[in-house]
Amino acid sequence: MAIALAGCGEGSGTSAQEPVLPRAVANELAAKSDQIADALDSGDLCGAARLADRLKVAVEAAVSGGQVPPAFRGELDQTATDLQNEINCEEKHEDKGKGKKKGHDETTTLGTTVSTTTEASG
Repeated sequence: MAIALAGCGEGSGTSAQEPVLPRAVANELAAKSDQIADALDSGDLCGAARLADRLKVAVEAAVSGGQVPPAFRGELDQTATDLQNEINCEEKHEDKGKGKKKGHDETTTLGTTVSTTTEASG
């Protein structure tokens, strides 16, 4: 999976009319995407799932903070959501709370993501 960050970088020779994703934002999202890919490559499905959740939060923060031009918001948000939903991790943990039998396993499914790469243009 890939998050394409087209039009990223300031002062890269793009015309004044083209929307630009600030380089710092593009680099941050790309780094998070690379971490997801690395976790998947190493077989850490649950780690990749957690990282995908963090990527989605970072995208939402950048959008709500006005760092993402309107032209990129919909696609970037949808791509992050799609990635977040592609990997599911079942983590088993023992619940030692009241009313539970000792040794009772409870499974939690985390909705999560796949790898992302970036393509910088401009």
